Amino acid sequence: PYRRSSIVARVRLTLLTNCAPMAASFSGLRNDIHVVPNGSEVVHDIAAMPPMDAIVAYGKPIIVYVGNLRDRFDWPLLAATAKLLPEATFVIVGGGARDEDTDIVKGLPNVVLHGPVPYDQVQPCIRAFDVAIMPHEKSDQTSRMNPLKIYNYVAMHRPIVTTHVSNIDEGLMPYLRFADGPEAFAAAIEAALREPLTDRPGFAEAVASISWEERAAAVAARLQ
Repeated sequence: PYRRSSIVARVRLTLLTNCAPMAASFSGLRNDIHVVPNGSEVVHDIAAMPPMDAIVAYGKPIIVYVGNLRDRFDWPLLAATAKLLPEATFVIVGGGARDEDTDIVKGLPNVVLHGPVPYDQVQPCIRAFDVAIMPHEKSDQTSRMNPLKIYNYVAMHRPIVTTHVSNIDEGLMPYLRFADGPEAFAAAIEAALREPLTDRPGFAEAVASISWEERAAAVAARLQ
C-alpha cells in the first residue's frame, strides 16, 4: 500500500583528538585528524574562592596530586620524595589506587591518601595547594595522553612540578617545573615554594588560552 523510500546522506566527518601521538596512532586509518588540547574551567577571581578546609587542615606546606591513581602514578617517586621533604605534607587526592601501590607509602607520616573529591569541589581543593605535582611514569599510556590535571592546576594559578611527560601544551611550558628522580623532584618542589613561576610575564594570557571557551572556539573553527 505504500512504498518505502530510502535516503542516502553524505556525511563529512571531522575527527578530533587532544594530542598529536593519538592522531599519529590512527594515521593509518585517517590522515585528517585535528588536535585540540584539553582545557579547564577558568576562575577569574582566584582570591575570592576559599580553599577547601579539609586540605588546608593537613598543615603547610601542602604538596598535592589530584587525579586517577591507577597505571600512571609513580608511587616509588612519591615515597622517596616525601622522605627527602619530611616537613611537607603530601596529599594524594583521587581513586583507583591498588593495595600494592599504597603499600609503598604506608607508614610515611607526611603522606596522606585523601581519597576522591566531587568534581564540583576540585577547584577549591586545588586552591588549597602550595605546590601541585604530577609524578607520572613514562609509559606508552602517558605518551599518548594530554594530562587534564595540568590545565586544572594552571587555571587555579598553582605552582607545578611534573615529571618529563609528553603532550603538554607548549604555551604552558614556561610556567611548569620538570624533574625526574627523587632528588630533582624534591629540589623542584622547594624551588616552586620559593619562587612560583606563575609570576612570570604572560601567565594570565596562558591561563586565558586554555579556557574551555577557547577550546570550543577551536573546535567550531574546524567544523566550519
